[in-house]
Order: sequence, then C-alpha cells, then structure tokens
Amino acid sequence: MVVEDEVGLTMARCVAKGFGLDGISSTILRLSSPAIVRVMKRIVNASVDLSYYPVSWKTAAVIPLAKGSSVASPSDTRPISLLSELSKIVERIIHTQLSEYLSQSGLLDPGQHGFRPGHSTTTALLEITERARRAIDRREVSVLVSFDFSKAFDTIDHTILIRKLICSGCSD
Repeated sequence: MVVEDEVGLTMARCVAKGFGLDGISSTILRLSSPAIVRVMKRIVNASVDLSYYPVSWKTAAVIPLAKGSSVASPSDTRPISLLSELSKIVERIIHTQLSEYLSQSGLLDPGQHGFRPGHSTTTALLEITERARRAIDRREVSVLVSFDFSKAFDTIDHTILIRKLICSGCSD
C-alpha cells in the first residue's frame, strides 16, 4: 500500500526532461502535486492492487538524440523513449517499495553491487581488493572470474521472474 507522503515525495522529485504521448510534463505534475496527490495515490494503489499497467504507460515516442555536436548520419544519434510521466512516477514508487522489501527480507545476495543504493562498481572493487589482500596475507591463491550481467533483465524469461517474485513473498 502506497501512502500520500511517498507519492508526494516522488512527484516532487520529477525532473523536467520532456513529456510522453499524453502531453503531461513532469513540471505540471510537480507543481500540481498538492492538489492531485490523493488521486495519484489511488491510481498507484489501483495499478498495484489490480496488477494492471495501462498500455498508454508502456507506449513511447522514440526520437533520435544527437550524440555529439553534428549529425551527419543516423549513427551520430541515439534513440530515446519519451514515456508518460505518470508511468515514471508509478515505476519509481514500485521500484522503491520492491527494493526495500527485497533488501529488508534478505533476498538480495550480499555480493550484488549493481543496481542497489550504497553499492557500485567502486564498492565491488573494494571488496575484491580486500579479499585478494587477505588471500595474499594467508599465502593463498586468489582467482577472479567476472561476468557482466548488465543486460540480464532484457533476456530473462519474465514468467520465471514473476514466479520467483511470488515465491519470495511478493503478491500477484
């Protein structure tokens, strides 16, 4: 269950970067937050309770953005997706709640450094360095095998992911 304070804080953090196909900008949402926070709370809770995410929130306008100062060919651009600001608010709230639940429940591997607050490639390198240093002190051999799973979510079977979340205590 989402509370008004959480919705209000999330709306206050909206950054003006454009707007999606619905034409609602983050500035409008941020400035109107005091007047619409109750309605937004109901929208977020209904989306979660009904396990419903409207198609319009999944639909984006894809536009090319210049990588540098000149655009001589399409390879000088990268695509960006302009999503609904409402969808971004809902996603941020759900992300925060899910991350807190998984962390507090001890369901995240302590060795996971990516995509977690207070963890980064720097903390991962510090841990690896410390483990190697301890191995050297004990005259042990230290071996490192590294995998880059940064695009893992793009390739995972979402049915398996949802089943895993449900088994971990997240409701359907």
